[in-house]
Amino acid sequence: MKGLILKDFYTSIKELRSYFVLLALFIAVSFISEGMYFFAIYPCLICGMFPQSLMSFDERSKWENYCGTLPINKSDVVLSKYIFTMILILITTGVSAVAQAVRFFITETYTGNTYMLTVLSIFVLSCITVAIQLPFVFKYGAEKGRIGYYVMVIVASFGSVLSGNLLNENHEIEQSNGMIWIVLCVVAIAFYALSCLLSIRFYNKREI
Repeated sequence: MKGLILKDFYTSIKELRSYFVLLALFIAVSFISEGMYFFAIYPCLICGMFPQSLMSFDERSKWENYCGTLPINKSDVVLSKYIFTMILILITTGVSAVAQAVRFFITETYTGNTYMLTVLSIFVLSCITVAIQLPFVFKYGAEKGRIGYYVMVIVASFGSVLSGNLLNENHEIEQSNGMIWIVLCVVAIAFYALSCLLSIRFYNKREI
């Protein structure tokens, strides 16, 4: 399992460096922009593009065929992708949290609760968008499974608009609303885990 995660890490460093640049760019834009919550949520889409691209590289390099000769089962392959993506989501959320915290202390343009909801919305939407996309990829492959990416874009766009409206219209956010987002965070993690189980089922039935 550790070797599979390291493989994805090294592949990302070598082949997907442009994605890291995009992540840094949009996090920076969200730091200097007012009311542009889409730029704070856009990293969710980048997190979803990583596993899609990694699966595409695996298919083109015939890694899946080679992997079948190793003492690795298909469940390990799926779990490694989900674990690697979750690590990426946590890092992205953490970096975004730091950027928004610096902006909060410099500009004091929103409350602490608003800050918390902004950070939680990034984590929740990242988990949900990836959880929606990956079962398509593991069932149909990286190319045919691109339909999952389009669904992910729609969900992320809708979620970013909803989060932006909430934060703009309720500048002074009550504690109860904050608790709702914490519950949503737990639900998103559960949905992510359910997506992983579904992907394992699809991938085990798929012929490589």
